Amino acid sequence: MKKDAILLVVILTHQIDLTLVVENPIFRTMAVLFYTANEGISVTESIALLGVPLPTGMLDTLKN
Repeated sequence: MKKDAILLVVILTHQIDLTLVVENPIFRTMAVLFYTANEGISVTESIALLGVPLPTGMLDTLKN
């Protein structure tokens, strides 16, 4: 369900870019980068929970 909602957001932002007739797909790019960063953070948190050693600065950031 969550992945379907993400896909729907990306489709809608793509349609907004087409409607605005912008040269660069700004809204679609922002949505894709947001979800990519979100998934990257989630993977990093999971790696930390598995006990893989990470830099202390990264661990401090993930705790906040």
